[in-house]
Amino acid sequence: MATPEPLKLRKVLSESYKIIKAQPQNFSALTFLFLTPPTIAALLYPTLQSLFKETNDQPANTPYKTLINLLALALYVFNIVFSICAIGSISYTAFRGFSGEVIELKSAIKSLSSSFFPLLGTTLLVQIIVFIIAFILSILAISGYLLVSGGFRIELFSSPLFVGFVIALMVVMVLLVFYLQVNWSLAYVVVVVESAWGFKALKRSKALIKGNRGLALSLCLIFAVLYVYWMWISNMSPYIYIYFRTSGEVCVSGSESF
Repeated sequence: MATPEPLKLRKVLSESYKIIKAQPQNFSALTFLFLTPPTIAALLYPTLQSLFKETNDQPANTPYKTLINLLALALYVFNIVFSICAIGSISYTAFRGFSGEVIELKSAIKSLSSSFFPLLGTTLLVQIIVFIIAFILSILAISGYLLVSGGFRIELFSSPLFVGFVIALMVVMVLLVFYLQVNWSLAYVVVVVESAWGFKALKRSKALIKGNRGLALSLCLIFAVLYVYWMWISNMSPYIYIYFRTSGEVCVSGSESF
């Protein structure tokens, strides 16, 4: 049996463009419905956080910390729900569009009734796996440091040796998570298309990626760069808010002096 030729990045991007071009209204509507709200929420979160700090005389008190934690939790749940809706509806539309079928927007949204909870379960499973890996690596790093240094000391967290262990841990963690991300790139598509979820979807994704890990890595890097840029914009939003607010106050005070 002949081994299929590995896919090329240019070919994948070209086919994706054709699918989107065939029904741009649906993809635009799904993007607006499910991707725009999390983006706006991420941009507003730092601004709201800075506003809460300004309106609170003692930011370290318990009610303020509770409010900030609840706000962060609400943002997390909000992003998870809308991200899953985006993945489910867009994957369904793209899969149907690949075979030349035109999907109505209503059908794409309706498909979430069967894919939302499997996608949610797979998402939580991935996050639990990543958390367990991070926990194990942290325990190993601290244990290794204690063995090398001869025991726990007060200056543990400020020593160069411990900092080196932490940096090594972070490098290993990033590489391991990125490796898993590459192998699980198609897990959510498998959930939508093949109605499999959890470990079954992760194993199926790894099998499909075999022979195309270079392509999956390239796509992951592209999305990682876009995500970092998006996070940078989100973190810059409070400074932009402060800048325009300060500029406005200067302009108002200047006009009043005249």
